[in-house]
Amino acid sequence: MRQQLVGHLLENLERGRGGMERWSAIALGVLRRDLLERGGDSTALPRAAEALKTALAKARAVDDLAAFAIANGIFRNAESTSVLAELLQTTHEPTAKGYIALALGLLEAHGSKEELRKIVECSSYRPDLLRQASAALGLLGDKNLAPLLAEQLGGSRSTAVQAAAANALGLIGDRRTVQPLVQILNDKQLTDLGRAFAAAALGLVADRAPLPWNAGLRIDVNYSAAVSTLNNPTGKGLLNML
Repeated sequence: MRQQLVGHLLENLERGRGGMERWSAIALGVLRRDLLERGGDSTALPRAAEALKTALAKARAVDDLAAFAIANGIFRNAESTSVLAELLQTTHEPTAKGYIALALGLLEAHGSKEELRKIVECSSYRPDLLRQASAALGLLGDKNLAPLLAEQLGGSRSTAVQAAAANALGLIGDRRTVQPLVQILNDKQLTDLGRAFAAAALGLVADRAPLPWNAGLRIDVNYSAAVSTLNNPTGKGLLNML
């Protein structure tokens, strides 16, 4: 049964159209990650590893770069690390670059730390890229990033940047950020929203749970039919909150 499933996903990956190739790539990544977590054969699906790397190398569209990068990261496809590292240097579109960064974090590509840190330092006006690159560094265990994020949280007037910085601080969970976050929270010269994000970041840093509080609400949600109380473009839905 598994061989038939893998064969079907590979065919979709190599010949699919209309987005099926992207979803098939991610499905292959999830399948192998499940095998690894269950103690299965770490060398399973060798053809899939090569197919995912090839799809990533050939990708040009933003959606393709994002999907194939994440698929390789979830798959733990070490063979794709060099391709991802090169794409991190050459890709300028923020969305694609962010997912490439996150894939390198999933692959534990410690050789990309310096480049990822440069991206975070230069992404004050690109919140999505800031969040993804920060998450990648968090996955790589880079605790030195936390003070910089706290500074960005306190100094920015952009709601999106403040939210991204708070989210990233929660993911990293460095105790050294507690004091600067408390200072931001108590600084009445800052905006109420900026101080609120500092409070949210403090909660995330101290949270014992490995996943966000609303993670359970995301399971089996039909995002195409979700009501605005759950998923809202303004970021006020339950699934959008920190």
